[in-house]
Amino acid sequence: MAANTEQSFNNFAQSRIVDAISASATSLTLIEGGVVNFLPGYVSTKEFYCTLVDASANREIIKVTAISGDVFTIERGQDDSTARAWPAGSLIEQRLIATNVDRVIQKEGFRTVAYNPNGVLSASYPGEKIYQTGGTWWKNVSGTIWQAIAGYTWVARFDNTKWTADSNISWDGTQWDGSGADPAIKDTGTWVVGYRPTKVRITFSGDATLHIYVIDSNEAIIANHSGVSSGDELAITFGSYDIDKISFTDGTAALLVTNIEFTED
Repeated sequence: MAANTEQSFNNFAQSRIVDAISASATSLTLIEGGVVNFLPGYVSTKEFYCTLVDASANREIIKVTAISGDVFTIERGQDDSTARAWPAGSLIEQRLIATNVDRVIQKEGFRTVAYNPNGVLSASYPGEKIYQTGGTWWKNVSGTIWQAIAGYTWVARFDNTKWTADSNISWDGTQWDGSGADPAIKDTGTWVVGYRPTKVRITFSGDATLHIYVIDSNEAIIANHSGVSSGDELAITFGSYDIDKISFTDGTAALLVTNIEFTED
């Protein structure tokens, strides 16, 4: 589930499936009218989890991502369960599962920080949730590794107030113009101090795909992605140093970089 996807919840929502489904099926059909108890509070932008059960007490957790009539579009084997074949007549019901509880943010007892904690802050206890001023909630994965679980957004860090030309590239007032082999931009300094985004998204034209490196201030590669298309979401894995440089390679035509965005998902 995407971290910012809203879920719907209903008590005693249950039905049975009309037809048998395989372990790879991505939809199922409820008995006629069986959808009614799943609908209160549901809109197309929401998702919810259900549990499938058969007469032998086998169970599988699924995620319902869309509803059309009595048909559910589903994702299989959720929350550490295993996808399996299910016979016609199997029970399907909405139950509270570990993932639901794991994403609860309590009203009291949380810490607030004014910075991105990923790679910086140690948790007070396993699974701790903290609030970053500005609207992002984080959950500790392990050590100083944190994952954004709600409220994150893509933020543009793009122009010549954030970057300066490092090689074979120039700022023309609206975009970065790469005019030679392996163009690269270098950060301007203070905005990256302690900044620990987990993804970068680069919009460009002039080339179908690129090989993109993100390099930290210790000259270590923290992102290495080949065959990148414009707008792809690229993972960044930090060590102990800040972002320092982005290099665009494998280009065979003029490169125009029209946006650079980061998120803390």
